[in-house]
Amino acid sequence: TKVSKEMFNDIFKEESFRPKAYDDGYGTQTIGYGSTRLNGRAVQSGDVVTKEEGMSQAVRDLGVLISQIESMVKVSLSDGQLRALTSYAYNAGIGSLKRDGILAPLNRGDYAGAENAIRNGVVTSKGQFSQGLKDRRGREAKLFASGADDPAVAKQIADNKERAAEADVKSSEATKKRIADQAFEITQQDLKNVGKEREAAVEAAIRQAKAENPKIGEEELKTIREQTAALFDKQQLLKAEKEENKQIKEQMKEVGLLEKQRNTLIANRKMYEDQGNNTKVKETSAQLTEVNAKLQEAIDKAIAMYQALGGSGAEAAIGALTATKDKVSGIGDAMRSVAMTAGEMQQQIHSSLEGGIIGAFESFAQAIANGEDALDAMGN
Repeated sequence: TKVSKEMFNDIFKEESFRPKAYDDGYGTQTIGYGSTRLNGRAVQSGDVVTKEEGMSQAVRDLGVLISQIESMVKVSLSDGQLRALTSYAYNAGIGSLKRDGILAPLNRGDYAGAENAIRNGVVTSKGQFSQGLKDRRGREAKLFASGADDPAVAKQIADNKERAAEADVKSSEATKKRIADQAFEITQQDLKNVGKEREAAVEAAIRQAKAENPKIGEEELKTIREQTAALFDKQQLLKAEKEENKQIKEQMKEVGLLEKQRNTLIANRKMYEDQGNNTKVKETSAQLTEVNAKLQEAIDKAIAMYQALGGSGAEAAIGALTATKDKVSGIGDAMRSVAMTAGEMQQQIHSSLEGGIIGAFESFAQAIANGEDALDAMGN
């Protein structure tokens, strides 16, 4: 990279010449005008250069620095700004541009921020404050600031200001929108808290429509209100039906479980009768009476649910449940009859079983277990 005469003079005004290699205080051998390399190698203790050799090495060092700076900086630089950065990096090292917070604002187009970072840059040597370095930072910052008059830099600054203004407007609009959105959410929650979900849904749809089309007319808004309300009602109806069907399923599961218990007790009672174990027959009969009562109560609840649901499928289920209840009730009445003999009671039970109660409810219970709709399962 070509080194300008002005840049050359900047360095030689700031750097003193030392012909013999010396330790810079940080363990690095240095020579001439602050060079750490000489003829392509690191400076070694005992090296000596003439003033002309020192100048030549400094020019080579400057060329390397300029190439590095130009690769790091992503915005336009005037000659004065490049000179200022080169002087700073020549003194503090190329890494100081990033380390001292100069490069970041510069690459954002914040020239003033970069200028301040230069002015407030490193001012110590070997851990001690150096007035000379402080003055040098001031001169470099002033040189950097003078570059703002360069046309390319001035345009970059103007573009950056325009982008910053646009960003401010967007940020302000985003804040206003956030506040408005939260205020609307509060209103929505207030409506829902008092059971006005339908009104909340309508208001939300109207707000969205106005956001999508600020010029929307009153007739169109009226249509949206009506459609949203109708859709909400249908959704709520479907939701209620699903909930009712879920409750019916649970109730019918209970009916099925009680029917299984009842059938098991009937089978056990017959076994004890065959064995002539009257004590067990009496005990099982008492259990059966209790299960029958629970079963009839469960059937009554199921019938009430189907009545609330309505429909032809519900009517069929109610008919089947009513018939089952009548048969269960008939067996219970027969078992409670003191005049009935054990054989007659057994015959009454067997007649009911032959009527299909066990088979029907076993099929129903299996359908429920398989996840079939309660209404369909009961109808089948």
